[in-house]
Amino acid sequence: MTTTVTPHDALFKAAFSLPENAAAELRHVLGPAISGLFDLSTLQLCPGSFVSDVLRARHADLLFSVRAGGQDVRVYVLCEHKSGPDPWLSLWLLGYMVQIWEAYLGENPKAQRLPVILPLVVAHNDGGWRGSTAFEALFAAPDDLFDFIPRFRFALDDLARQDPEAIKRRDASPFARLALLALQQARRTEHLGRMLRGWLALLRELRQAPTGRRAYEQIFQYLLEVCGPDAGADIIDTTATEIDPEVKQIMETYAEMWQRQGRERGRQELACKMLLRLLHRRFGDLSPAIDLRVAAADAALLEVWLDRCLDARTLDEVFAPK
Repeated sequence: MTTTVTPHDALFKAAFSLPENAAAELRHVLGPAISGLFDLSTLQLCPGSFVSDVLRARHADLLFSVRAGGQDVRVYVLCEHKSGPDPWLSLWLLGYMVQIWEAYLGENPKAQRLPVILPLVVAHNDGGWRGSTAFEALFAAPDDLFDFIPRFRFALDDLARQDPEAIKRRDASPFARLALLALQQARRTEHLGRMLRGWLALLRELRQAPTGRRAYEQIFQYLLEVCGPDAGADIIDTTATEIDPEVKQIMETYAEMWQRQGRERGRQELACKMLLRLLHRRFGDLSPAIDLRVAAADAALLEVWLDRCLDARTLDEVFAPK
């Protein structure tokens, strides 16, 4: 089974896996008193993800190591992109943190202490975050029992309650600021052109960055995926003539590619439906394993299976290796 990567996941990781962008986010959310405890020049991205496939559609995560007061600390950044706030987010966070500690002990079997983990949540839910940031808020218990409940809270960057102009003024790279604005606004906007015109100064600034072209592609890929392929014309018309002629060429190429990919995905989805229908009519009820196998196949393999389905006497003959 293939792991689904959402456009929110892809943009968040593209922007904030860069240590300088993660450091800027920490400084903004934690403030000088807490962020000043860290030597942010030592901030390093750690490999891996701790989010299960079941929760992948709503969470994206990044783990960093950093030095603070001579000690190793872990900073766990989670992007919550469910449309509404998740009341159990603290519980999922605790599970991810336990996995991080277990991985640490596996890498450091002689360790005598666990590293502190600072959890930071970037949320862009509709209407803003409405729950508590404290784990103990999940419990209803007499006061005398609260000593037996794990206690921690997470730092929160609630994008839905942020003024877009304040995000534009953050002390961060243009890519980081545009990524936050895209997460905040793209899936809610009814006026894409107006939204993009509000970003023009940042887009021009990004254009001058050494890796600006790649960052452009990642921002506009996100917009095309979230707003739909028809957004390509609005993106080109709004931005190209006001930034740089080369941008128009980049965006036209990217919009054409995305439209082609959209058509290919549509054909692949149709092929999946046709194959499952044929299999059901020929061989009866199908197991969940067959459904998953078909859903994970590429277009070429689906075509092979469709051809075989016409003459095969058993399911094994349909799915036999080439």
